[in-house]
Amino acid sequence: MSESPKESSEPSQSQHRFGRVTEAFFGVAKKVKFYRLLGWRDGHGMKVTDIGCGRGDFLDFAQKRGWNTMGFEFDAETARQAACNSKLNIKLAKELPQQMALEAGSIDLITMLHVLEHLDDPDEALRACRSGLSYRGTLIIEVPNPLSIAARISPSTWLGWDPPNHRFHFSCKALCRALADAGFRPVVVKGGSVVYELGFAADAYNDRILRKTQALFSLLKGGDKYPPVRQWIPVIAILPLTLPLAVCTVLVERLARQSGTIRVIAKPK
Repeated sequence: MSESPKESSEPSQSQHRFGRVTEAFFGVAKKVKFYRLLGWRDGHGMKVTDIGCGRGDFLDFAQKRGWNTMGFEFDAETARQAACNSKLNIKLAKELPQQMALEAGSIDLITMLHVLEHLDDPDEALRACRSGLSYRGTLIIEVPNPLSIAARISPSTWLGWDPPNHRFHFSCKALCRALADAGFRPVVVKGGSVVYELGFAADAYNDRILRKTQALFSLLKGGDKYPPVRQWIPVIAILPLTLPLAVCTVLVERLARQSGTIRVIAKPK
């Protein structure tokens, strides 16, 4: 199954919020990621389900390209707001196995991006995906990689740990084994989101140099409130050092096949 369960209490699926400039940058990166997930063809009525859909950005993108969309979100408030603010079909994932069983092999594509590590029972969630996926369907799953270089640079404060929100951590072998046990056949195993990986690496170098926990991430997460000078000046001052180091780290991780994130494309057995 999964490796290295982390101690936690109640699950938290809260969506991180950043300032407007940061959100705009991530918005461009998201579009690139969405094209990678869906390919360049339109959906032509095929059905995509996003588990852990958050605000529904991916579903909105897919719907505009002709996909029939459905989303499941674990955080009640996020699910409520997403459903109210859009015309998307977004449901609260109270009993995911039963909800997915109702789809009975009708879903063409299921995405679960940086969600599996949050769940109390990731094996059950994977079996639920297998239940809802069509025989020729595809599951795309992405998780942080605890064996990455970034995780070793700052082993105690690496963003991918994210306690208590992340309950499990998966190596590539552990994730593929869990998928196989749930009835999937991994067909492509590769690095996932480069934006995540750059963020993991840059924040890890900031932590080591400044000796401060998640220095860069905390600054970006400040939202629209202008942070105190004592917070942002040290981080900005060392960016000419940390950003090149982060880029080099991501390249080395990719060459070593230990990317900061793991993306697996799987098919039903």
